[in-house]
Parts: sequence; structure tokens; C-alpha cells
Amino acid sequence: MIPTKPTARQTLVLAIATAVVGLIIGLVWQQSTADPADRSAGTAGSTEAIESKPDTGAIHAFDVLTADSAAVSEPEPTVSAPLPPPDLPLAEIYDELAERARRGDADAACRLAAELDRCTTARRYLTAIQRYEEFAANSGLRDSEKESVPPDDSTIAMLASTLERYEPIETLCRGVESERLREAYDFQRIAAERGSPSMRLLYATRPMLDRTYFLDDLDRWHDYREAAPIMLQRALAEGVTGAVPPLALSHVPQSHAPPIPLGVRQPDPDRFMTFQFLSRMLGLDPFRLDPVLDRMTSELDPKRVKNAYTQAEQLRARYFANPQSTMTESPPATSDDPEELCRH
Repeated sequence: MIPTKPTARQTLVLAIATAVVGLIIGLVWQQSTADPADRSAGTAGSTEAIESKPDTGAIHAFDVLTADSAAVSEPEPTVSAPLPPPDLPLAEIYDELAERARRGDADAACRLAAELDRCTTARRYLTAIQRYEEFAANSGLRDSEKESVPPDDSTIAMLASTLERYEPIETLCRGVESERLREAYDFQRIAAERGSPSMRLLYATRPMLDRTYFLDDLDRWHDYREAAPIMLQRALAEGVTGAVPPLALSHVPQSHAPPIPLGVRQPDPDRFMTFQFLSRMLGLDPFRLDPVLDRMTSELDPKRVKNAYTQAEQLRARYFANPQSTMTESPPATSDDPEELCRH
């Protein structure tokens, strides 16, 4: 029988158990491929800080509008030899892929980044489950009468499904040191620089960096924050429609920023309006930022709004005039299959 007033010990025990299960759920949420539009994008906030910005009569010039076309074009593609077959032990193919990647082979770099990243994901899940099992085995789940409190059916089903999914991956990852897994970002960076436009979009919106123990990756996070905006602008200049909404999100003013994770934040109301106007012209609004745009356009100086709209029209005319040249398909946010992640 559940007591109406839990004891302090019971409350502490249940809190610890909830935290462990919450870690697993949190990992699931981080790796989710659900459309960000499914998450709330509230528009609360004041425009006082925005209004205080002087009206110069024109917004900043965009690199994608002013730069020479060669500056935003991708490097000469490299001819890639066939990659190793899928689902080989990573320790057996690491050296070959790493050597090819460092020579500029984008396909090899993407494959190795995806292999390392899925190993990291598998180990995080399995470690979380192991901690939960150890906690339960040590009689951590007990009520005030010291009777065992087993996990409910939904928790057992989730743990079993996670084990079934990630244990085979961990088998392929044996012999690969944890420190080497951190190199996923380095090879993803090469793939983004040398590979397809979709790899630039994936790099900018979903870097293969550790969000849990991020202090060990501070240099890589710093590099990412500098490189991601450039990658997004390159993708836009290549006609990737999927690059436009993240650009708008990256520039949304802090007071209006929705609770959507994005590693790059450069608040700028004028740039936000331009990219959100462009998103609207392209029929895109995955982050539900149109209400933010409507609110800002009703409160800011009409000249600033007009300038932003004009810039959006120029971007559309320059990069999206030919619908056949645009790419609306984005790579999956994560995948257990490195080949699927890299074939875009």
C-alpha cells in the first residue's frame, strides 16, 4: 500500500530512481528525429531591447548577398574509393577511414564520424541502463515497509527496447577508446567542409559534440560556434531551403527565443526578420516563428521591416529562383545506420 505521506527516505529513493530513468528519457529526447515544429515555440517577451537599437535605415549586408560566389561555393569534390562494407567492427576500419578523411575524403570522413557518433550514443544509453539496474539490485527501490518496488511495465519495455537496439552497436564498438569517440566532431567537420550541402546543414544543426560532459569539448564547441554560421550560409547559397529556418532561429532576439536547442545564437532582430520572411516565402516554418515575426513587425519601425523584407526578396531571387535547384530534404538528425546518414 502506498503511504499517503512518503517518508524522507522513500522520497529520496524515488527521486534517485526517477533521475536515472529521466536520464534515459532525456537521451531519447536528444536523439529524437521528431520535427522541431512539434515543440512549443512560445512568443513571450518584450521588444524594449529591440526598440532601443538605433534605426540606421538599413540592416547589415549579408555575406551571402555581398560575397563573391566562389567564396561560398564548395571545394572541388574528391573522388572517393569504395568504403568498407557496413557493420564491420569499428576498430578494424578506423585507421583506413581516418587516413582517407585527413586527406580530404568527405565520404570517409562522414562514415567515420557517423560510426563514432553512434558508438557514443550506444554507450550512453547502456551506461544509463546499467546504473538503473545496479540501483535496483542494491535494493534502492523500496518503500517505507522495505518491500521491493519493481519498475512498472512501461519502464521495463523501454529498457528492453533500448538494450535490443544498442547492444549490437556496442559489440561493433569494442576496442575503441572513449577518447577516440570524441573525434566524431573532427571528422564531421571535414565532411561538412568537403562534402554535400546536406552535410553542412547537419553539421550546423546537429554537431556531434558531447552535451553532457561539454567541458571536455570546449575547444571544439568554440570551433563549432565560429564555423556553423558559415556552413549555414554556404548551404543557403547552394539552394538548400532547409538552411533558412535555422538561420532565422539563430538570429531570433533572446527575449523571443523558443525552447529549441541550437548551438549557434547570434541575436539580431533585422537578420531574424529577413530569414523568417524568406522562410515564409518558401512556405517553411518548422520552428513556429511566424508569430514572433508578426509581433515584431507590428512593433518595430516600418522602415526596418521593409528593409528586412527587401533583403528576403533579394535572397529568394538569387538562390531560390529555380525551384528545381532547391533541396528540401534534410538528412536525418541521427541514425543507427552510418550509410543512411551519409548518403544525402
